[in-house]
Amino acid sequence: MLFILFMSWFYPFSHFSIYKIFTYKPTEVLYHNDKTYEDILNKFTESYEKNLAKGIEKYSNRDQDVTVMQTQYILPIFEQDWLIGTDPVSMDQHKLDEMLVDVKQSRDT
Repeated sequence: MLFILFMSWFYPFSHFSIYKIFTYKPTEVLYHNDKTYEDILNKFTESYEKNLAKGIEKYSNRDQDVTVMQTQYILPIFEQDWLIGTDPVSMDQHKLDEMLVDVKQSRDT
């Protein structure tokens, strides 16, 4: 019993673990010029929205910038609450599998 408790605590996704869950605890990670992930993401989103508005205004649907148009499908991956928030988030195997599929689809896009 002690072995199973130890494995569940230190290795939540081992075959011996009873309740397979992982808790992500965000930390204050600083980037270039002391900007946080959220600051960088907000700046990118502003830039993207300007480019999107300019593209819609200037071009027909056929001639719009492909990169700007594809960004709308990729951006939600980077705007998830667990990436931006400061509260710990628990994830099970199903949630991690969903994230893996989303990341693979974003790479293909």
